[in-house]
Amino acid sequence: MRATHTLLAATLAATTLAMVVQAFAPSTIVATFKGTLQRTRQAGLARSAAAGHTRMQAETKPRVVVIGAGWGGWAAAKALCENGCAVTLLDGVPDPSGTRPMLTPTGKPFEVGQRGFWNDYPNVEALLAEKNVPIDEVLTDFTGAAFWGANGLEATAPVMSAPEYGQYLQLPSPLGQALAAFPGMARLPITDAVTMAGLLYAILDFDRDEATFEKYDRMTAHDLFIRMGLSKRLIDDFIRPTLLVGIFKPPEEVSAAVALELLYFFVLAHQTSFDVRWVKKKSIQETMI
Repeated sequence: MRATHTLLAATLAATTLAMVVQAFAPSTIVATFKGTLQRTRQAGLARSAAAGHTRMQAETKPRVVVIGAGWGGWAAAKALCENGCAVTLLDGVPDPSGTRPMLTPTGKPFEVGQRGFWNDYPNVEALLAEKNVPIDEVLTDFTGAAFWGANGLEATAPVMSAPEYGQYLQLPSPLGQALAAFPGMARLPITDAVTMAGLLYAILDFDRDEATFEKYDRMTAHDLFIRMGLSKRLIDDFIRPTLLVGIFKPPEEVSAAVALELLYFFVLAHQTSFDVRWVKKKSIQETMI
């Protein structure tokens, strides 16, 4: 509006001046001034039209709000921007971009989410490659996983994709995985560890046909563990925490079929997918985002 008023005032002043010049100046001067005035008007109209086009584009551009600046939020915002949307990204931390990283009182980087990246994260690896972020410089090599209980370290899992464990993975499942993980039982007594044999049998048996699956689905996971002879130590210190992490339910509140599906998927069928690597230094926001 202010620009329109300025243009009208300039046009009025120029028109008044032209009338004065026409009355007191030679005709050649008047013709030259009229040509200049015409070009000035045309330039002003062109600028007004361009400004209006820009405002129209801004008004018609889709506007999207993405809540949460985790990997999913950043990926959604990136895809929306690439497809012509105006995106506002909201998050609970003051600056999720990493420009002002969150620090502990002692100055160490603080990560709101996890700092680990599993082997089966091709989307993250592809994004880092697209943005020319050298993954080996920001992440460690794959490391073994550690399982901690109330009394300390209970078990460690090897890097299942490492070449030295290939001989075990060639054995029939779940025998190969059991032999590979057995040396990592740090605190679990051998008398408790061997009771896992009943669970391995149940994993092989529960989905052989629909009737058998329904039988397992009608009992709780805790009832199954007792029937299969698992020791109380194995259930309380190993199996129960695994279920709480995997499906947020204790064995007394989940069916045996669901528990066996979880254990099969995470422990047996996709064991190499959960080899993990960590951020080497600083935070994910600083080194990647």
